[in-house]
Amino acid sequence: MFDQVVAEFERYVRDRQLAGVNQVPVLGQWVRRFLVFARTQGHTDFEACLTAFLDELRADLGRPPNHLRRGTCPNQP
Repeated sequence: MFDQVVAEFERYVRDRQLAGVNQVPVLGQWVRRFLVFARTQGHTDFEACLTAFLDELRADLGRPPNHLRRGTCPNQP
């Protein structure tokens, strides 16, 4: 469902060299995971949706989401 959006995001990141080549697909996985989450939540406010997403990650992973800054994607959906 989000394939085109994720592909465009990955292309944007790759074209501008915003992340290493190996990190681009991982970032795309995180974008997809967030989009799936956001669709199920019905938040109209981006900040509230992002906060809820990070709270869920903390609960699911049992640790703070600072691994996001390293470009890793544990427990891929």
